[in-house]
Amino acid sequence: MRLRFDFSDLTNEELLNAMNGIIANSFAGKIGMVITEMRNGFGRAEMVVEESNFNPARTLHGGTIFTLADTLTTGCCIFSYSKLATTTSGHGQFLKPVKEGKVVAEARALRMGDKIAVWDVRCFVENELVAVFTIEHLILDSK
Repeated sequence: MRLRFDFSDLTNEELLNAMNGIIANSFAGKIGMVITEMRNGFGRAEMVVEESNFNPARTLHGGTIFTLADTLTTGCCIFSYSKLATTTSGHGQFLKPVKEGKVVAEARALRMGDKIAVWDVRCFVENELVAVFTIEHLILDSK
């Protein structure tokens, strides 16, 4: 199956269904990630905190939150560029342990160059900031 990268002819609902369909069978789908908003240079996604994603300290594993942020920014690149992208680096700070609720991630483009995109991602639980990330992607040729 070949992935679709040009979403310009879809309604917003069709876009979200397409993006979430891509995620559903990936690791991000296994942690319960759902994209709720997508537009050029911006995206929002969420996941409900589940015990199956806890670390030994009985809080949400940092890798789970990073997966939410990383997969969201990859989706933002695919939507914004109509091309596949791959993460080249990511830096994050975990500000507060998460034990319950819903994590909402918001990604905003800091730079959208021809080959490199840099994203700022803020993760919240009930409007409280719990993690921040800077994630860089290489935009791949679609040939």
